[in-house]
Amino acid sequence: MHQNASPNFSILGKTLKVKGPFCIMQGRELYFGPAVLCLKNELNRHYEIQFFYHCGAKVLPFAPILVTKSASCLKRICTVTNVAPRGRESQDFAAGNRRISEHIQNLISSIRFSFTSSVLLATHAAAATFYASNSTTALEELSLSGAYGWSSPQFAPILHTCNETYTRIINAHLQDSSEAAAFARNRLMEYGKDDEIFMRWFGDGSIYEVIGLLDYLVEANKDHISWRCDDISDKCDPNPTWGGYSYEESQNVLCPYFFQERVALSKMCFDGTIVETTPKHYGGIDMLHRYLHLPAMNTEYIQEYYEEIDEILDLAQNNATFATRNVDSYLYYIAEVYAESVVPGGCLGDL
Repeated sequence: MHQNASPNFSILGKTLKVKGPFCIMQGRELYFGPAVLCLKNELNRHYEIQFFYHCGAKVLPFAPILVTKSASCLKRICTVTNVAPRGRESQDFAAGNRRISEHIQNLISSIRFSFTSSVLLATHAAAATFYASNSTTALEELSLSGAYGWSSPQFAPILHTCNETYTRIINAHLQDSSEAAAFARNRLMEYGKDDEIFMRWFGDGSIYEVIGLLDYLVEANKDHISWRCDDISDKCDPNPTWGGYSYEESQNVLCPYFFQERVALSKMCFDGTIVETTPKHYGGIDMLHRYLHLPAMNTEYIQEYYEEIDEILDLAQNNATFATRNVDSYLYYIAEVYAESVVPGGCLGDL
């Protein structure tokens, strides 16, 4: 990348420069390249942001920007082709850089960061492969690295009926589900049951029951359940707005609608309020919901008793014992906590 094509912009009073397909953070000064942006978030959590870079007539999808507390993020980053601009393309290249600058500013502005200790991270350009290894093992290694605070996260296997693209999407949402559950659990541990958000969705219900369910969702053994992408019961086509359905007691079938419509947690609040979109709009939260569809996971104790928001709010105030057993009460709690954590003021919406 030509030095004169590198834009400058500032965030939090610091000047950031596009330097190439690598990222360096030294002290409180950050440099990033198109392949990866590594920061330390004040909550030591992981965010995923994806953007496109325009170079001449080509639009190259770059690897997700991983915002993480660990240098291990580079193990999960793909490499990108470093296209050297010439002549007219050089102008387009510089224009593309400006678009990168503007887009990243918009994305990052919604997330509160604090820059801490020095770290040097580097990755070099190679083949144009646009995704990282997203195996279940890689997910477990990431969670065990401390990025989410879980001591022993477990992920259900993905069957071969899911192609490579679907598998990548599923694993990205599973990664989000671990993060969202971690935020929810941390909020419970910090604020307890007198917290406004807890009381909104669970009333005076048992905080121990809620903490226990979150722990169970993430850390319970899941070798006996699985994700699959073939419409084994022929329910997807007749129900085009279904994200999926449970098959027998231990398998979740994901329909095409799930892959078309569910979005990453990095888009929290971008598409509207939580009330407008519902928590299931976010793939990571919907994955937790789908775990609880399975008798093998819900043990017929946690159920979807109520799904409409008015009924869920009424349940919390008038029957808290069942609020802590209602699936959608958990989904709204998790979504509101996550939104409050990454966007100042959150985006719950009008109740």
